[in-house]
Amino acid sequence: MKIQNQFTINIIGDSIAAGQGCSTFCHTNEMILELDDKIWYRSKSQNSWSALLEQDLRSVYPDLNLINNGCCGADSTQILKGLEQLYHQENLILLLVGANNRKIQNGMEQLRLDLVSIIHHLKKHGSQVVLMTPPPSTLKNENYPNRLYPLDEVTKIICDTALQFNLLCVDHYAQIRKYSEQHSLTIEELMEEAGCLSDGLHPTNKVQTLMADYTKKRIFV
Repeated sequence: MKIQNQFTINIIGDSIAAGQGCSTFCHTNEMILELDDKIWYRSKSQNSWSALLEQDLRSVYPDLNLINNGCCGADSTQILKGLEQLYHQENLILLLVGANNRKIQNGMEQLRLDLVSIIHHLKKHGSQVVLMTPPPSTLKNENYPNRLYPLDEVTKIICDTALQFNLLCVDHYAQIRKYSEQHSLTIEELMEEAGCLSDGLHPTNKVQTLMADYTKKRIFV
């Protein structure tokens, strides 16, 4: 994808979109979403995948503007309801949501419906939309009692929806699994790193770097 001066990228999604998991993750006091008496604040993390992507792209596109509107803990319905606060007709939207839908009864069908509604809204205003899948989680994290659906089901819905709308999909789930196999590493080894959250779901510094590299190659090269 070729980008021009004053090109703006808006990352919309959950805590994985926000970069939670890396060693420098923290929240600012800048509110980005207020919904149903809940407030989400913007995160700031120099080694998150989005910050690494922005740094890399700025070397080629100095006037690039990248906004991260990741909302930690948000599911697809909350993102849809808050879309008017999160989206201001930016050129390119990177949408990464769905992991929190695993905690909701009928969460997968809700994800499918919400993705369709979000895409219709964004495309109506002329923005390019790219769907992204979350990276794989550890077996321990997958087996928590509140995980009503496996993460690969989230990934399938996202990929199927991208295909339905002829959208580019950055499939981190498949790419990280491929990387782990090629380097004889387990997902557990990739998702545990000193100084990082290492909860089995949120990407470590290593995985954040892999996500940034793959996003750049998939979209911009």
